[in-house]
Amino acid sequence: MDNLTGLGLDRGICRLFIIDGAKALPKAIRQTFGGHTAIQRCQIHKSRIVERLSGHLHATIRKAA
Repeated sequence: MDNLTGLGLDRGICRLFIIDGAKALPKAIRQTFGGHTAIQRCQIHKSRIVERLSGHLHATIRKAA
């Protein structure tokens, strides 16, 4: 995140960050850009993960975030 701001990304502008679901990314984004920052998990990545799970878990995972 520091690299992004070092390249000139303004911390003062509200942005929507779309991430792949890595656990550390939301925390790093909020620490760098503030707690108000909007974050959305990419639905394509989420659907690919669901496809790899056992069938009985599909509905539960789709309901979560």
